[in-house]
Amino acid sequence: MESAFHSASGLIRYVGLFLSGVCHQFPEHSIIVAGVQLPLCARCTGLYLGALFSLGFIWAKGRTHAGNLPSPLVLGLLLMFFVSWAVDGLNSYYHYLTSVVLLYPPSNQLRLLTGLGNGLTLASLIAPLFSSTVWREPEMKPVLNGLGEVVALVACLLGVVVAMRVQSVAAAYIWALLSLLSVVVLLALLNMLMVLLVTRRENRAVRPVQVLSVMSVGAVLAICEVGGIALARHVVTRAIPLAGLWLGLG
Repeated sequence: MESAFHSASGLIRYVGLFLSGVCHQFPEHSIIVAGVQLPLCARCTGLYLGALFSLGFIWAKGRTHAGNLPSPLVLGLLLMFFVSWAVDGLNSYYHYLTSVVLLYPPSNQLRLLTGLGNGLTLASLIAPLFSSTVWREPEMKPVLNGLGEVVALVACLLGVVVAMRVQSVAAAYIWALLSLLSVVVLLALLNMLMVLLVTRRENRAVRPVQVLSVMSVGAVLAICEVGGIALARHVVTRAIPLAGLWLGLG
């Protein structure tokens, strides 16, 4: 199955084709805004945007150097978010394979909500890993300071769900670009950490400019990775159409 965005046009087409490297993009599992299919499925949209907005929230709170995980109580709540995402994914996948309702009827709203929750969880793990790996002197404080901040962050993410109900083409383009940004940022962070560990250059940064130089390498790697997978998907599905049926947790 080729990407649904081969038949699209304009910016949405190119963003969608590029992001086919990280998502199956089944139309029935995707959010439609003003007749425009967003470039990631509902679950991936929630996951990546949830991580992006959560990282933004953490860093806006001045925790750019925070190297500690949240408290055990907060970690327990984050684990619940992850379990909800996993259960909903398995329930959805079972329905996709068998057309039988296992636990409850799957829906894009549930895919989006559980994806956002898991994105929050990922950000809460990536942020302290980033700080403790990058900075010469990471601060020994948690990235999220208690349940109050988790509640505030969840409220912000629920605002994303509400905002996605705005039916305008401009909104569709904004969400498409934010989806692109979230994928590149998240993968760039992970790539940057791997580069630092492999080259044994961790815990050397003192100024933000030092981080940006390595982050740019991570971003280039992210673009090459996603673009390479998207290209491979296009080539393989043209040669063997059935090979394009991506069996993800849609």
